[in-house]
Amino acid sequence: MVEVTAVDEFYDALLDSDEEWVETLLSILDKESQEIRDFTLSFLQREYLRLRREGMESGKRRRVILKPRQAFISTGIQAKNFKDFNSIPGTRVLVVVQSDETKALFRNQIDAWADQLALFGKKPKYDIDNAGMIEIKSMQCAYVIVTAGSKFGGRGGNFNRVHLSEVDFWQGDPHQLMRGILPALTQNAEVDIESTANLADGVLHDYYTSAKNGENEWQAIFWRWFDNPEYTREVPEGFKPTLEEMELMSKHHLSLDQLSWRRWMQSEMKNTEKGGQGIKASFVKEYPEDDIRPFIAGGDQVLDENALLTYTNIVVPFLAEYEGWKFWKGPISGVPFALGSDPSEGKNDYTGMHLMDARSKEQYGVYREKVDPSQVAASINMVGRMYHDALVAVETPGPGTRVNDRLIDQYHYPNLYYYYNDVTGDFSEQPGWPENVKTRNILMDLIQEWTRALGYRIYDEQTLRELASLTWRKVGSMRRARAEAGAGAHDDLVFSLAITLVICAEAVKRWDLKYGGVIGPRAISIDQIRYEAEMGLRPPSQAKGSEQWDSWKWDGVVPGELDRETNKSYETEDSRVRRVLYG
Repeated sequence: MVEVTAVDEFYDALLDSDEEWVETLLSILDKESQEIRDFTLSFLQREYLRLRREGMESGKRRRVILKPRQAFISTGIQAKNFKDFNSIPGTRVLVVVQSDETKALFRNQIDAWADQLALFGKKPKYDIDNAGMIEIKSMQCAYVIVTAGSKFGGRGGNFNRVHLSEVDFWQGDPHQLMRGILPALTQNAEVDIESTANLADGVLHDYYTSAKNGENEWQAIFWRWFDNPEYTREVPEGFKPTLEEMELMSKHHLSLDQLSWRRWMQSEMKNTEKGGQGIKASFVKEYPEDDIRPFIAGGDQVLDENALLTYTNIVVPFLAEYEGWKFWKGPISGVPFALGSDPSEGKNDYTGMHLMDARSKEQYGVYREKVDPSQVAASINMVGRMYHDALVAVETPGPGTRVNDRLIDQYHYPNLYYYYNDVTGDFSEQPGWPENVKTRNILMDLIQEWTRALGYRIYDEQTLRELASLTWRKVGSMRRARAEAGAGAHDDLVFSLAITLVICAEAVKRWDLKYGGVIGPRAISIDQIRYEAEMGLRPPSQAKGSEQWDSWKWDGVVPGELDRETNKSYETEDSRVRRVLYG
């Protein structure tokens, strides 16, 4: 019978708490004093452990972490994995780092912690103990550290605990490296991807954005620099906030101590800046204030960096959501609208659509869903008619052809765009925006020019993310690079935005020809649209002549149709909401 000592009981009690185990048994090197001190978890390290537990409870075993610089999150992850490696049978850890130097630092830290466990008599026997691997055969545990891009044959594979550190700084093709790592994992493996931002189309961006949008089973974690209570500095005498700093104080409720630290850090970065990105871009990436700008600043994206950074200042939540659409404004009197669509088959790709004020180029609505062409047509008919018979352009051929067929044959949509060929001098026979090399270049030139000039106004965060993810890349056997979304990213909203912008002039022209000096359709509020939908008062997106459509008629007229003599919308005595959809 093995005697249980007081030390054993004390140690077993520590195992119930990650925080207590780490702070009681481990020490670390203080980077400022270069002295060994007790491992006192920082605020963000504690937050990582808390959020990890929350994610595990909700079934999310994989985390992608966008972090500020010097947050020491990797050390916190390393300490948690080291604890489980030494105490939970079957724990097999894989750590992938960005350089051989970092690998040596990670390994040195493991050695130091192992020595500290030995002082308590709690260090298991390491059967294999070399630069890249530690193995405890009796517990079937392994701890492997490799440099990204190096060859490792899966020795001690079947990893169930994976730490991918600073992925945006890996050498080679990080996406290809990820495809090589994933097969080495067990189905229920815990994974941590952590990095400061460095690439507009990198692994961090793609996994983080997908997680935030609910497109994968990962848990998205993000900390702003001011979430770290350690980032403060005594306010010097005579300190006066600039206008920019005052805006930050108001927006994020910052203290003068935090602003003092921010200004000090920027001055420190200025002294060490080696050129290239510039101080502003470097600070935005390494000490982010939101989770959009770090992927834009100093990147290699197609569109103008300063313009994209400016657009981040006007991103605001939508006001209403209906049938997959997000709306910022309802139809406004006298406003012509343009609606562009980049449709998909709906299985593995998104349909992107934009609704804009054709005069001001202001974003009114966005649609991004995985739906088939029939649903796209129904959605266009519903929203297009709601917004004064907006001019509609659908990208063709492919699924767009089927969308247009339904808009014409089933919905009799009255305002479709026809492409004008400046070579032949003729309009195309079929409606829509044709997709080919020439028209793609037209769209990209337009979106570059208008972005640089801040020529449109967008409020949607996902649209901005897709704009920022466009980079130059070669596709297949192409000789020249073209603008493409990064691996794992999407560009459906980019091209639907470009199509919308390119037809705005035509939308205004048709509007002015139709209404002349007349104001045209009157306004209807977002609340009224939502109310009518909930009360069952709004005509469904069905063809005229169908039973469903006919049931919405009063006295033989369609709700919202204009009485040309009185210039007012038809309505009946029992209608609870004035129908003013059309002019």
